Amino acid sequence: YPIVIYRRMMEYKIERIKVDCSEFLSKYQNVEKFLPMCRSCHNFGKVYTCPPFGDEIYSVLKNYRSLELFVMRVDASQMIGYEQARDYFDKEMLNLERENGGSLAFFAGSCTICGKGNCSREKGEECRYKELSRLSLEAVGIDVTSALSDYFGVELEWASESETPSTIHLLSALAVDKFVV
Repeated sequence: YPIVIYRRMMEYKIERIKVDCSEFLSKYQNVEKFLPMCRSCHNFGKVYTCPPFGDEIYSVLKNYRSLELFVMRVDASQMIGYEQARDYFDKEMLNLERENGGSLAFFAGSCTICGKGNCSREKGEECRYKELSRLSLEAVGIDVTSALSDYFGVELEWASESETPSTIHLLSALAVDKFVV
């Protein structure tokens, strides 16, 4: 690592680092700070992988010793392929989860499987894609902006109505080395 991947004329760069999960949580998890930010999102309470959750979801990472962080960098001029990059990254995270028994993947951002407004949570039904959907780090109260800066030297550029950032950064994770109870 890092690796550079070329798919359908797009270039993605993925970097990886392994960190102590307990230290990471003590430094970057702040549910009280980030839950109000989630409330302002259109997915809040409408997508199964977005808050609100029960307390057990916010503490799921406490069951692991280590966390492997992965950042994918996508040139914003290729934004027409953002969905392709995200789809590829999510599938890679699921592959890593399968290869590392007892691990748990976290995706970069909200679930996109059903498409906007089509999650079965809004209808009060079970998730149709439990085997494919995963939480994001931000959904469990992680300060992804600070984590990206501290571990990967990334200063996030935020999109506005008039400007697009030069690079899109997607942060995913794999929780590994689960504590045996």
